[in-house]
Amino acid sequence: GWSNAIVANAIIDATNSGNLSVGLQTYISYAFTNLGAADVPEDILVPVYLYFDDVLVNIEYWRGVPTAGTIVRSSWPGLYDAVHVSEGRHRLRIDIDPINQVLEIDEANNALEVEFVWGPPVAAPDTP
Repeated sequence: GWSNAIVANAIIDATNSGNLSVGLQTYISYAFTNLGAADVPEDILVPVYLYFDDVLVNIEYWRGVPTAGTIVRSSWPGLYDAVHVSEGRHRLRIDIDPINQVLEIDEANNALEVEFVWGPPVAAPDTP
C-alpha cells in the first residue's frame, strides 16, 4: 500500500514519498475513495484540483466513481511545468469536487493536504 493518499517522489510509480530534490523530476500520485452511499454516475465529471502551496497546478476529471471505489492517479510529472519549486517545506493538497458537482451529505471531507520537503539540487554524476 501507499504511505499516504498523496505521494511525491523522484521515482516514477513510487508508493512512498521521498527522494525530493530541487531540479529532479517530481512525480505526484494520489488516491481517493468514494465513501458515500451511492455511485457517482458516468455522466458526472468529478474534478480533482491539485495545489502546491495554495497555487492550483493541475485539474483532472474523473467519470463515474462507484461506491467504495478508489480512484488512483499515478505519477503526474507536471509540477515543474506549473510552478517554481524551491528548496524547503511545501504543501500539496488535493480537493475532490471543490465545485460540488456531486451532492453529498458531508462536503467537508473532500480535501487532503500533506507537507513535503524538497532538498538541495543533486549534483550530476561525473563523466570520464
